[in-house]
Amino acid sequence: MTIYMNTIAYDSPAHEAAIALRKHILFNPYDEAFDDARKTWDRDKILYGLFDDDDLIGAAVTKTTEEGLHVEEILVAYDKQRQGLGKQMLAFLENRLEKDQVLTAEGPLSARAFYEACGFQPKSKYRGPKDRMRLDFEKKVTGKTKNPIPLFEHRQNLPLMYFTMGTRDFELIPVIRNHFPKEHLFVVDLLRDDAPWLDLAKETKRRTGKYTFIAPALYGKRAFRPLDDFDLPAKCAAEADRLSKSKTALLIGTADEFSANAYRAVFDSQSASLSTVEMVLEAEDLRGAHNLDADFYNSFAEKIDALKENPFDTLAVIDVPFSTQADAMEKFLEETLARKLAKIDVFDLFVTGLRRDLLERNLLRHDATPGQLVIFSETPDRARAELKRVHPTELSAKIETIR
Repeated sequence: MTIYMNTIAYDSPAHEAAIALRKHILFNPYDEAFDDARKTWDRDKILYGLFDDDDLIGAAVTKTTEEGLHVEEILVAYDKQRQGLGKQMLAFLENRLEKDQVLTAEGPLSARAFYEACGFQPKSKYRGPKDRMRLDFEKKVTGKTKNPIPLFEHRQNLPLMYFTMGTRDFELIPVIRNHFPKEHLFVVDLLRDDAPWLDLAKETKRRTGKYTFIAPALYGKRAFRPLDDFDLPAKCAAEADRLSKSKTALLIGTADEFSANAYRAVFDSQSASLSTVEMVLEAEDLRGAHNLDADFYNSFAEKIDALKENPFDTLAVIDVPFSTQADAMEKFLEETLARKLAKIDVFDLFVTGLRRDLLERNLLRHDATPGQLVIFSETPDRARAELKRVHPTELSAKIETIR
């Protein structure tokens, strides 16, 4: 069940469904007519529908005013009432306005308790059709409501983009799919990281995707960033400051990740008492298609032995190639050092930041159906084989050939 709001175009099928619902709830019970002349009044209105997946379960008829927005009608289907949906619809309309604008409404006397519960003040009383008493209501907007009913936009159906190179880093495909099962995911598998391919990636990101993941092989070169306004080192430092009792965190990553000293700098600025110790690994240490083999653990054990006197109690695997194996590294560290560690999942930090950003920009896909996985590759057979290895549950995914 996915509840969302969407605008209703005049004379569309949704408009006809809204008219039928309005007749059933607001007009027929009081012997009021809703004829073609009444329908034409909707031409100058802004109509919103409340949907449960594809089913229309509520509607609001509004018009703009000099002060803000006026609600002429608002209703919820009988079988969906007393679930707080009417209140959420008003909150949605309120969120369409800016601070200090005014949301006004009208309704029968029987609606007074509902509007007052939503923060409206009753104003003038008058007689409407069939001599029924009606009231005007008013509410001044003081701020945005948190987590309102989302508004459907066509941009929500745009895909997330994931750029890889030579089918490397396909391991993150199931991770992204698990975090965003309703989003369409387009994987563009670049043949190499030279300028023409990166230009293609940048242009594709700009034109067709609403957000972009960058495979570690490309992201490590900082060709372009997945979240331009997301400061992962700062988020990591804040989380370490919250979790670490000894105020010392072990950071595991590649030399490329540490070269700019971004993590060391933000940890220092986060707190004077917060410090880091860095363990540098080579990407080649992940032999066997990102599995941690005996050679890796032998090298890892030597590096741990050099740090055993350090009091770190928090672990952050900051390079994505290794982050998929962070749980295994944490377990090995705890067993080797006989020490309990708190783990910072940097990919979860990234995904949480991405989800919050998509939510704030109303870009999450509000659809009950699973999102599609599509892969574009110059080597489709190799891409299919790699998908079978890392994500066999979606082996039927479409793979298009880049020519």
